[in-house]
Amino acid sequence: MDSKDLRNFLGEIDSRQAKDLIKDQKKYETDWTEEVIIPEIIYEKLANKEQLSWNKCNLDEIYQPSDIRDIFGVEPSSLNTSYSKRFYKLSEGELQKWHELGKSINTSLPFNDVLIIYSQ
Repeated sequence: MDSKDLRNFLGEIDSRQAKDLIKDQKKYETDWTEEVIIPEIIYEKLANKEQLSWNKCNLDEIYQPSDIRDIFGVEPSSLNTSYSKRFYKLSEGELQKWHELGKSINTSLPFNDVLIIYSQ
């Protein structure tokens, strides 16, 4: 997915999400349902305005050190930079696009995928 496709994809999510929050009478800040974590290589493709809505993410706050070694094959201090953003009710199609984007990344960096964490 190139920068333009990624920009369009995120714009579609934002539009759908805004409508769903109103329809469901929910607030984004408290009612988000998924958190998407991306490596810096994807973050760099985002428009500057979109980058402002993503937060630097520390994977060692999510995973135990032993899990980082098992999953990523490195010590926690060697993980590459990642960013996260929360979303409201990602659709199956949106989840699939995130999955496909993660599978399209081909670097030698330890964190080389898109992770999705679901809220309670």
